[in-house]
Amino acid sequence: MPVKDIPDHNDVKKEAEKLSGLICRTEEYKEYQEALASLRERKELRISLNDFRRESLELQIQKDPDQDGQDVLDLFQKYHEML
Repeated sequence: MPVKDIPDHNDVKKEAEKLSGLICRTEEYKEYQEALASLRERKELRISLNDFRRESLELQIQKDPDQDGQDVLDLFQKYHEML
């Protein structure tokens, strides 16, 4: 017996597909795809981005973070050209 006010699985799937289509047509998504293609073509940029991600994660999980945020500012300064 169906529960009231809960959408049917197929309805949810259709709406999700519509939303996905709308997102793919946005300018932001197109810019993202271009940046991703550029990243795939440039190995040195990929390496730098992965280094940035690793260092950023290390800052986020450290037990005693720098309270004034200087460590984060330093990280962004280090990679500012890439960002």
